[in-house]
Amino acid sequence: MVGEIVISVCCITYNQEKYIDDCISSILAQKLSYNYEIIIGDDCSTDSTREKLKEWSLKYPDKIKVIYNEKNLGPNGNILSVFNKAKGQYIAFCEGDDYWIDECKLLKQYNALKGNPDAEFCFHSAYMERDNKRLKSFSFGNVENIFYTKDVLHVVGQFAPTASYMFKRSIVDKLPAWFTECCVGDLFLELYSMENGGIYLPEPMSVYRVNTIGSWSEAIRNDIRKFTERHLNIVKYLELARSDFEGCTNEFNQKIANVYLNMCTRFIFDKDYSSFQKYLEKANSVTLTFTTKQKVYNRLKYIPQIIYFIHYLNSFIRN
Repeated sequence: MVGEIVISVCCITYNQEKYIDDCISSILAQKLSYNYEIIIGDDCSTDSTREKLKEWSLKYPDKIKVIYNEKNLGPNGNILSVFNKAKGQYIAFCEGDDYWIDECKLLKQYNALKGNPDAEFCFHSAYMERDNKRLKSFSFGNVENIFYTKDVLHVVGQFAPTASYMFKRSIVDKLPAWFTECCVGDLFLELYSMENGGIYLPEPMSVYRVNTIGSWSEAIRNDIRKFTERHLNIVKYLELARSDFEGCTNEFNQKIANVYLNMCTRFIFDKDYSSFQKYLEKANSVTLTFTTKQKVYNRLKYIPQIIYFIHYLNSFIRN
């Protein structure tokens, strides 16, 4: 049908006045013969983000639709808000502080999904940008491949950056009712999208900014309370999601143990050794298969100062 929207590009923003222009410009630069729309949800920004969005929507009224939330929905509530407005068969995602660097990104991902009808999700390698320095990151090799839910669970940190996502619109209906309550929507979006496989494209086509103003990474970096709450929230919803994935129990348990171990590492750096021991025990209770890190932590459980020294040396060598 002429005029039918094929791809909905969904974007969320909150106090991203420094970055939103780069984000929108990179989306509008896409070379695509199919119709696509841009839906942006602003979650009550208090800086000049809303003014910038109004300028963009006035300049491209047929392309850009902005949702100005009347109350703060939180990141995942904002995500669902824009997803539910999407008209396209496929949804591409880009947060307001990230941007794309390939003008054919949407076309390449659309073609990949059309060529692999069983797959519902597509992602690609990307660059990570910190302090204006761009590094290749989030790479799973130099060839196209298919990954599944278990692969997401095997990765200790973040699996793929959100600015690399494209998925079928039907995925939105698969998301659990508690999705807005979990603090890391990207993890659970990946888990529920990749049961039938996710297509990996090796070309880096987006840039993921870390520790940006207003980001979660910035919020938890110096706040141990927020850090702890965030990780316990992840554990809670991994436990809930576990029952939805038959045959993945061990992988979910290892992922939960790794979340606890990440907490342990943070407590080591903060020299909070009682909390380190507490959450190490929780990690031990979840799985019988210990990682190398878990084995080392258990061996040195009562002399955590040595673990601190090992981490300090490693960080010194990397820098």
